[in-house]
Formats: sequence, C-alpha cells, structure tokens
Amino acid sequence: MGRPLRDLRISVTDRCNFRCRYCMPRERFGPGHQFLAGDHLLSFDEISRLARVFVGIGVRKIRLTGGEPLLRPRIERLVGELAALPGVDLAMTTNGSLLMPRLDALVEAGLSRVTVSLDSVDPQMFGELTDSPGGAERHLTRAPQVGRMTGYVELSCRLLRIISCLVSIRNDVF
Repeated sequence: MGRPLRDLRISVTDRCNFRCRYCMPRERFGPGHQFLAGDHLLSFDEISRLARVFVGIGVRKIRLTGGEPLLRPRIERLVGELAALPGVDLAMTTNGSLLMPRLDALVEAGLSRVTVSLDSVDPQMFGELTDSPGGAERHLTRAPQVGRMTGYVELSCRLLRIISCLVSIRNDVF
C-alpha cells in the first residue's frame, strides 16, 4: 500500500458502563454476559511493549479505546508508560461518564487529547441511545475544562439519523 502507519488504536478493555443500542445492547450484554477475564487482556507491560514496536516503525499517535477505557483499573499507569514514548501524541476516546474525577491524574500522566463520544445532545435521546442515565449536558458543560487541561478535546456526536458530526475545541479557544 505504500502508506506509512502513523496512528494506532489500542482497545484496553471489552467492558463498558453504557449499553448503547448500536454497540452493546443490554439484551445481548446484560448481567449474564461473560466479558473477558482480566488474565485474557493484554497486560500494561504487553501493551507498552507493542506500542514501542509500533513507534519504532513510525507510529506517532496512539489512541486508547475500549469498551470504556476508564473502566480498566490503573489506566493512569498505562497512560504514563505510553506518554513516555518519544514523539507520541497520546489520546483517549471515552464516553466521558468517568472522566472528570480522573482527569487530573490522566493529564499528569501525560494524556494530551480526549475525545468524548456523545450520542445525542438531547437528554431523552441520549438516555434512549445509551440505555444509561445522565445526559449530554454534563459533557457539554465540562468540555471547556477538559480542553484547558489537555489542550484538546473533541466531542464526537451521533445525531438522530446517525449522522456524524465532530466538534473540536482547541486550546486557543479557551
């Protein structure tokens, strides 16, 4: 193909605290669902080793994903290990529900970009799509704070007919 490999997405868990209709519907991923046991997930040392190999062949951007990556215990440790790799832009995609209490530690560990998946800006539609309580207003009101702390935050939205829109909020806006 001749294209250099620059971006790497690493899924750190198969678990999520939302039950989005299009991704992890409760009917299929309910209380009886068997998620991967912890010993079947790559360890942080294994993830770091693989990331070093990919950085060695030209990767410059690593994005941590899931499921919901903030459900992985001690994710801040992995962020620190990956952020220490030379020339790496480290990002995370999250549903945002667990972000604020851990944001300081993630930024201190070296997280430089955050994408918050936002299924709808309408609270009722948000609840219907995610099968979860809460609403978009929490994410929208916190976005400036996340942007100030990381230098970059992106809200990735799905609208009623699953039309994608991206709203980027860059540090220079704050």
